[in-house]
Amino acid sequence: MTASKALCGRIRADSLYWLVIIAIGFALSCSSQNKEPQRANTYSSLDSKYLNDSTLVFDKQYQATVFSLIRSKTLDLLSSDTSLRTMDNQWNLVRVKVILETFTDQAVRNFWLHVVVKDQIENYGVKNTDSILKLFYEHSNDSASVHEIRELYNDDVQERKGHTIAVYKTVGPFALDAHIFYPDNFQKGQQRPAIILFHGGSWYQGKPEWMFGSCKRYASLGMVAIAVEYRVYDRHGVAPLECISDAKSAIRWARKNALDLGLNPNEIVASGFSAGGHLVACAAMLNILDEPGEDTTISSKPNAMIFSSSCFDPTLDQWFVKQVETRYPAKGISPNHLVRSGLPPSLVVHGTDDRMCPFRTAETFVSEMTTAGNKCEFHRLRGATHFYFFEKKYRDEAIQSEETFLASLGFLSKN
Repeated sequence: MTASKALCGRIRADSLYWLVIIAIGFALSCSSQNKEPQRANTYSSLDSKYLNDSTLVFDKQYQATVFSLIRSKTLDLLSSDTSLRTMDNQWNLVRVKVILETFTDQAVRNFWLHVVVKDQIENYGVKNTDSILKLFYEHSNDSASVHEIRELYNDDVQERKGHTIAVYKTVGPFALDAHIFYPDNFQKGQQRPAIILFHGGSWYQGKPEWMFGSCKRYASLGMVAIAVEYRVYDRHGVAPLECISDAKSAIRWARKNALDLGLNPNEIVASGFSAGGHLVACAAMLNILDEPGEDTTISSKPNAMIFSSSCFDPTLDQWFVKQVETRYPAKGISPNHLVRSGLPPSLVVHGTDDRMCPFRTAETFVSEMTTAGNKCEFHRLRGATHFYFFEKKYRDEAIQSEETFLASLGFLSKN
């Protein structure tokens, strides 16, 4: 999973309203689809008066009930109308429609519209959000809420400027972007070591912007850094299998177009956080899930791998297993069950107190890699949790271990 930026947003600490918005936004982005809602009598017995009581929006039981209601109705609508599955940002677009259909009290409607649209921008991005924003601006009359959404949107748009954006893959109606950051002293014709970064988000949310800070840091070290947009469940209606296909496509695209992109096809590092780390490992390990029509003579295996708080055993995730089991056994796409000799040199950075991707699974991965004869360095962050980068001491420690690893491979010596 990936932490909601709501935790570090520009929020007035003295406002109870905004504190509740943070809590609800985090719940929406971090619990989401990993648990199926209890359908029986979830919302059929709820009366309109209760749902539209604006005095209850700060009540925890009300929040939990309404969250379940919105989620259940959203799943129902997505299941009944297959045309929605061809739309980008389908999950939050439908949630907005559900809110408009369910709530008549303007204050309640304002509250939930703000929560969902803020979740969209912070945890999925602004790309292809015109329909969602149009509905929000048409139906919200809370000036403070509208102002914050405009600011968040403008910040995200600004963040997408100042670097190169190229489409690396078009699949169905979805054009997937690679965000490319070059060193300041880069000159056309050079071929630099490259690093391709995959965000986390439990295969159902996330955005490449989360990796822009790391991209800028790697570019300052002389590398070509690429943050990848890949399909996820909430935005594109796909299973983790498609996430894997996109990861393989991104690495293959970078290698195929190495000369034009200014990178060395034999010096490509793939790095991933949480679910993104799972994709990195699968790109290196799997001979399946290639996108039809791609040139599979071009390898999708990176030349080195960096794993941060990564998922090495998705068989422990019930939602993941349910999403893939009708097409592939979960163990067949679980890194800890696929280790063999001949895999790229790797660095694993993992907090000992990680509960989302348990530390023991990282230990198993490193042990299996080493036993198979692969180079695999293990940097344990003592006392760190899954989102260790929120604490400077762990963030600095992780960065140092990454740069030492890359320097040992000779990838930082060509600035």
